[in-house]
Amino acid sequence: MNNKAILIAIPNIGTVSTNFMAQMLGLNYGKYHIGYQFIKSNLLYLSRDKLASSAIKNNYDYVLFLDTDQQVPDDIIIKMGSYLDNGEDIVTALVFTKEKPYYPCIYSDSQILESGQISLTRYDMSKIKNEPFYVQNCGSGCVMLKTEVFKNIPQPWFHPYQHP
Repeated sequence: MNNKAILIAIPNIGTVSTNFMAQMLGLNYGKYHIGYQFIKSNLLYLSRDKLASSAIKNNYDYVLFLDTDQQVPDDIIIKMGSYLDNGEDIVTALVFTKEKPYYPCIYSDSQILESGQISLTRYDMSKIKNEPFYVQNCGSGCVMLKTEVFKNIPQPWFHPYQHP
């Protein structure tokens, strides 16, 4: 039996829909112990930092960041958790930008510009298959990480354009 605990971390701006809550109630947790935490803020990156800190403080093994505008399959926790159980540190689901054209929020390369901003190179969509693959960068709309990852990186973790 797996005793791993996952914090489902839900940053939001105060608008959590009935559809999202119904989706949460329908998730299959499998062998995992689950906790939920919502943090309301207009600055989602600050909420993500607080949620990650909470996951560490409360001894969760993993944290699943899930934005309230995402639709995920019922078995997303089981699928993502199994990758972390088998040695991966970070796993993302394929989520898309909110505006047309709808690009996946995965990137094959990044560079820090002189302005301090990060320039991201979109992942080649022709390479996307219905099987796991590696990316260099991803969005945070549906991403699960080992909490250990945060212990090895200085804060802030999610500040826009933040780099070491």
